[in-house]
Amino acid sequence: MLPGPFSQSSSDPDKRPAACGGETRRRMRRACGGMATTTRTATAMSSRRYETLAAAADRTGISVKTLRRRIADGSLPAYRTGRRIIRVSPEEVDGLLKPVPSSVV
Repeated sequence: MLPGPFSQSSSDPDKRPAACGGETRRRMRRACGGMATTTRTATAMSSRRYETLAAAADRTGISVKTLRRRIADGSLPAYRTGRRIIRVSPEEVDGLLKPVPSSVV
């Protein structure tokens, strides 16, 4: 057993220590669609948020295919972290949405 915040002190191997939010890995896997995840916060990147294309599509109602088209034509900046992982900034996705002028009678 290694000393530190991740040492296992209980008999349950899936129990996370209180320093990590007190969540169990089992509960985290359920909430994250079957994968246990950990959150890492970089000091320089803590103010910037990114989301997946699927999350951006769900949030805005724009399809993933349309978001990919906007990335390809350069109107939506995207950030790649590996071969397949693409993230977009929510603010930049929201910038695609323009108000429609309405006629007031």
